[in-house]
Amino acid sequence: MQNLGGGNCVFISLAELVFGDANRFELVRYMIVHRLRSFPEKYFKNTTEFPDYCNNMLIPGKPASMKELQAAADIFFSVIEDYSIKDSRKPANIIWPLRCGTVSAEHTNTLRIWTQGTHCMALVDNESQPLIQNIFEDSAVVKTIS
Repeated sequence: MQNLGGGNCVFISLAELVFGDANRFELVRYMIVHRLRSFPEKYFKNTTEFPDYCNNMLIPGKPASMKELQAAADIFFSVIEDYSIKDSRKPANIIWPLRCGTVSAEHTNTLRIWTQGTHCMALVDNESQPLIQNIFEDSAVVKTIS
């Protein structure tokens, strides 16, 4: 799925994969920064640097790094496969959730992204479903609850 990026491409891609709505990228950014702040020892070797890093990461347009992808894998308990133009048949990077002690083939969900240089896009097809679905957007479910 194409996106304009502007430093937000990772967050836009993750929002599309997780929520099925690229417009929720600011929520994804906030969730990731919250995770980084909550567990600095998992993501930062020097924890004295992390407050400034997290404050900067909240700024729209600030590009993500592998730290943010790792935090996303942990939040969504999903493996993130990062494909590149060099070999589109196998991921260039695989980011496993840190909280997994052991992970089997049936581990969890897989979120697939494609990167070219510093730009990232979500890999989706017509059969793709968001990782998290809002049941309240389905009018039949709302009527059942009411």
